[in-house]
Amino acid sequence: MNATNSITFNDVLIPLRGEKRRIKDLESVLRFDQAERVIHRNNLHTHMLRVSYLSYDLAQRLHERYDLHVDPIRAQRLAVYHDDPEVITGDIPTPIKYAMKPHERLALRTAEAEAVRKLATRYFGVNPWNRKRQQYLEYQKDMTKKESPEARVVNIADKIEGLCETIHEIRCGNETFDLILNNYRNFFDSFITNEPLFDFVNGDSAYRITLDTIPTPKEAHGLQKIKIDIFQKDQTKFWQQVFAPELPNFYKQWLLVSVEKFKTQALFTGWKSILGDAKPSVEIQEHFHK
Repeated sequence: MNATNSITFNDVLIPLRGEKRRIKDLESVLRFDQAERVIHRNNLHTHMLRVSYLSYDLAQRLHERYDLHVDPIRAQRLAVYHDDPEVITGDIPTPIKYAMKPHERLALRTAEAEAVRKLATRYFGVNPWNRKRQQYLEYQKDMTKKESPEARVVNIADKIEGLCETIHEIRCGNETFDLILNNYRNFFDSFITNEPLFDFVNGDSAYRITLDTIPTPKEAHGLQKIKIDIFQKDQTKFWQQVFAPELPNFYKQWLLVSVEKFKTQALFTGWKSILGDAKPSVEIQEHFHK
């Protein structure tokens, strides 16, 4: 990891400012597009950024606490480009992908490979010696195979993001996400068993994910609800319900990343006209950190 020791998290994001066409493409793809109702629907750009923060944080924890050979900067770079094929294929939630029949998965992999080739040309030109194009294709290949520790960390962070979005929708009153949450529980039951990195991930209380820590739909509905009408009466009480103490730790981590790294609107896109740029007080955030 010596090659990246002098590189910071924000250094990796700086080149994105020049990728305006790509960012516009990512912003045009909506998350959970197949869901019948979404209160706080984010786009692929916000998803990408949040997964990049989660990937960096998780990789850094695994490296520092367990001395695993996982590079946080490379994990972040992979996360930045991990879902680009969906610019062409559209957003396909994880549970749907993993419920596909073998021939459907093969068709999707073929479509994603073709999408990568088209996007490499769209963003970086046709010259095969273009360094950025080569690097882009290298990142996509790594994420497709999911063999490197960094790609596997991104894969975990990506799934945590989708799970947390689902829990968040239910807390905000969306009962149509009950089935999606059940599907995520079924997915994680297999994922946790088959991904050895979870032996280390689950040693960190901030990201611990087991079937005991992933709520059932009934348990999710029992979590503190988030009600926008409370905000209009008492902003402090609103943020106290957002950061309720009994929440799963991995979801708490997701909330903190969302509030600390983004505008609050990333958490509440459906209520942005009411919330504006409102953020919780430092005291509430610090208390939630404990």
